[in-house]
Formats: sequence, C-alpha cells, structure tokens
Amino acid sequence: MRLASFAFIAALLAMVPAAAQDTVVEAAHVAVYDAHTTVTFDLSQHVEPLNIFSLSAEAGRPYRVVIDLPEITWDVAGGTTLAGEGLVQQVRYGRNRPGRSRIVLDLVAPAVIATHDVTRARGDTPAQLYMSLTVADAAEANAQAGFPEPTEMAAETSEPESSETYNSIEQILASLGGNGGQASTEATEEAEPATRARPIIVIDPGHGGRDPGMIAINGRQEKEIVLDVGRAIRDALNETDRFEVHMTRNEDVFLQLNQRYGIAQAMQADLFISIHVDSNDDHRARGATIYTLSERASDEEAARVAARENQSDAVAGFEVDEELTRILIDLAQRETMNLSAELAEIVVDSFSANGVGTVGRPHRFAGFRVHTAPDVPSILIEAGFGTNRRDLALLETEAYHEALGRSVSEALIVYFGLDGEGGERLAQREAAGN
Repeated sequence: MRLASFAFIAALLAMVPAAAQDTVVEAAHVAVYDAHTTVTFDLSQHVEPLNIFSLSAEAGRPYRVVIDLPEITWDVAGGTTLAGEGLVQQVRYGRNRPGRSRIVLDLVAPAVIATHDVTRARGDTPAQLYMSLTVADAAEANAQAGFPEPTEMAAETSEPESSETYNSIEQILASLGGNGGQASTEATEEAEPATRARPIIVIDPGHGGRDPGMIAINGRQEKEIVLDVGRAIRDALNETDRFEVHMTRNEDVFLQLNQRYGIAQAMQADLFISIHVDSNDDHRARGATIYTLSERASDEEAARVAARENQSDAVAGFEVDEELTRILIDLAQRETMNLSAELAEIVVDSFSANGVGTVGRPHRFAGFRVHTAPDVPSILIEAGFGTNRRDLALLETEAYHEALGRSVSEALIVYFGLDGEGGERLAQREAAGN
C-alpha cells in the first residue's frame, strides 16, 4: 500500500508544470567584446519576473549590478563565486530572502547596463539571462544606479561560477574570434525543427567602428546611415509579430565579414539581410539595388560594388584572401543561392509597390564575401546612393526608412508564405535541417 502511495505521489509530481518547478542556473559565462563586457546565464527554463539594477560604490563596496529573481537553484560548475573578466571583477550568487534569489556582479569600474534580456529555450539552445555592460564615468553610472524599490534593499549574499555558452550576439562573436569565421559546433548545433515558430531574420548594417564605409556628399558616413535603415527594417518586421529579428550590430562597432555571416549561421537564421549605401562617380546614379551571391557578377557595376564591400576587412587592417572568397562561393549551396535570388525578385516588386525607387536593373548578383554562408539565404540591399543628392535626402528621412522597412516586411511575409499560404519555405528549410 505504501509503495502504491509513493507511486501515486511520484506520478503527481511528474505532472507539475515546469513553471512551478525551481529554475536551475546551469552555466555562467563572462566575456569581453570591444567596449562591452557580457554576462550570460544558462537557465533550465524561462524565468520572470526579475529586477535588474546597478548600485554605486560606497563604504568600501565597488560599483555593482544586481539581479533579483524568484528563488532558483544554482548548479554551476565551480561553486557560487565566479572570477570575472573585463568590467566584472566577480559574480556572486546567494539566497536573498525566502522565495527570492540574488546574483551580484562586482565591477572594477563605473559602468552602465547597455542591454539585458531573458530568452526562451529554442531547440538545443537553453533559456538564457543575458546582460551587456559598457564603461561609463562616475556621473553617468551614478545617474543610472539605485534600488528600484525600498523593499529590494535586503542584504546582498555572496556566491556563482562559469561555463561557455552561446546565443547572444557578443558571445557568438567571441566564438568566431579565432577560427576563421566558422561558428563553433555548440553554436550551430541542430535545433529541433518543431520548436521554431517564426522565421529567424538577421539584419546586418554594414561597416561600423573603424570602417566608416563610403562618405556621402553631405559628409555623413555610410555606417551611420545603414544603422538607421537597419533599425527601421527591424522595427517593421517586429511590428508584424511574425519574425524573430536580430541585428549583427546596434551601435558603432566594427565586425569582420566572417563574423557577420557567422552570426547568421550560429543563430540558425532563415535569412540574412545586409544593408549598405552605394556610391558612384556619376552623381546622377540613384535608386535602390538588391544583390545576391553568384560566382560571376551580373555586370561591371555589380563587380565593382562587390569589390568595394569585400574590402571592408582591409580598411580595418585585416588581410583579405581573394582565393578564400572564391572557395566560399563554391561551397555555397545552389539551393541557398536560388532562394536568395527568388527573394530578391519579391523585394524588388515590394519596393515598387511602396514607392521605393530602384536602379534600372534592380536585381544584380556578384561575389560578396558577406553572403558566403552556405546554409543561410541572403540578400544585400544598397538602399540608395550617397553620391546623389536626391537619394541622400531620402536616406535622411524617417518616411523613406519606413518605406524600406514596409517593403522588406511585406516581401518576407510573401516569401515565407505567412500571408495565409502556409509558410512552405520555413517548413522546407527545417525539413532540410537548418
């Protein structure tokens, strides 16, 4: 009888939903990329609500970042204290009070929280709590610091540790740093197709950091213009609530070309969109152009544009291997290139429908290094000419950015069959193993 009772209780426990069980922190990782220090925790499940805030240095205590959560289980290899890196001196974990847990980041200098997020599990990638910190002066750090509520002032307790994990852009970039741009096995491990609810789109605003791109006739740098355009396309896609959208950069930082498409591979993206601004010695040239990958350029202009964009690494002091470019193009799957070309034609039609002017032959193709990921369809949008006054005037307006975003979002809805036709392409890609 007692055995039967135990079996009954065990069966009941098995039926308890995951949300009712303690969230387990399974790994922690601190990494540095340029001016950013990132801290990421692998979670057994999505967790909320949580409070994230910073505290000023005081009475012998350093600047700190505090993460308050519902009670969690800490199961990180190495214990409850993790040596930090970059801006983070150490990471500590402890039970704050009954039913609540706290993670504290002790900082080596004043800093602000640039971004933070809690993601849900997708395939083999666990749910994650992610945070990015940037250095700041004391005044800026103190302005952001403070407890969100007086009730959150319970005493800090100490304690976490480390392990390597991926999913944030910064962590993916770290994984690409020393391997020639090939994403690590962990980053590109196959996701369970059934778990993907929405197509994953990676938007790549070109250039950035020490690579300004072309200089427009009004003095603005391409890297600034394309970031505005990329954000507009991101916002338009997010408004449809039909896509999961990521940007390779959302600020003025430099990325190598292999890092850009490596991000798309690591995210198992369904589409990679690179954004640029064109230039021409003939200042009458104007209009948007859509480029896709090919072994041979469609014309001299396409070859010129590809050569210019492929020199992005050289501008920043990195060696450009032309032979590698040819090899990568050879490795690109035919089907991926065909899908990219098909999408380009849909985007051209959508541009026309939304009043976005294009060049005489708007879909062109050439050997762009940034589009050589063999498993991710991709397009490169030259949003206009920075050497044409009329195009440049448009590129500076919110209305034109919105038209570009609307054009891309409408085209992607058609391309992925999300207009009531069933999402055939997404299903095909998942069945093929993306």
